Amino acid sequence: MGSELKKRTIISLLWFSIIVLFISVKWVFLLVITLLSVLGTHEFYRMVENKGIYPFYYMGLSVSAFIPLSVYYGFELNRDWQLFLVIAGLITLFLLQIRRRENEGATAGIAVSIFGIFYISWTLSFLLRLRLLEHGILLSAMTIFATKVSDIMAYIVGTSFGRRPFMPRVSPKKTWEGFWAGLLSAIIVTECFAFFIPFIGPYSALVLGVLMGVFGQLGDISESLIKRDCQVKDSGTLFPGMGGVLDVVDSLLFTSPIVYFYVTRMIGI
Repeated sequence: MGSELKKRTIISLLWFSIIVLFISVKWVFLLVITLLSVLGTHEFYRMVENKGIYPFYYMGLSVSAFIPLSVYYGFELNRDWQLFLVIAGLITLFLLQIRRRENEGATAGIAVSIFGIFYISWTLSFLLRLRLLEHGILLSAMTIFATKVSDIMAYIVGTSFGRRPFMPRVSPKKTWEGFWAGLLSAIIVTECFAFFIPFIGPYSALVLGVLMGVFGQLGDISESLIKRDCQVKDSGTLFPGMGGVLDVVDSLLFTSPIVYFYVTRMIGI
């Protein structure tokens, strides 16, 4: 195993082990998710600035912090009065744009501001939603472990044994060998957690494992597409050998909502 691979594996396991330890205390986990949301949005906005697109930085970060807090305190988007805040947010963005000295890039700036919030903070908030469900500690831990073990195994197998490119245009290092290793790893982790979660049987665990194995890697590829478009190697430099917060949580942005909707809608807890 190469030195870079060892570094990525150790840092990834350490980082997510720390988060899992925080899951047991709800308000601490809230702070972790809020911090990740804000830092991830910050990194995303800084990346798109390389393309000459300037989002509304402070408003975007404020809303990114507000979303996890709204979930935790029951201030949900699906309530009627929340529609007012969505409209107010859009109006505020246009007012902020009007105050800018130039009209050029107005549409892109507004669109990227909104996209960054939904792509990072809104999707990551589903990890907190999982924590607030029955057996939430196990559900959120399962999502984190299955997703990140899938990431790590896909990287290890793809780097060591990969021969057939998966999506060379977007991520040249991704291989089919790595994809199948990641998928199988997610299924194994989910089946192990199913022994401790009463309402998740072997079949549901299999489905969840497949979903996380597929969508987790799709989340990773999607962030690679954004980085390639913005012409940056990593979203940030917070984690040596891995990049930024967005590089670490990219796969969770897709798996967290998928697991939440499957558990609440298909299983019906």
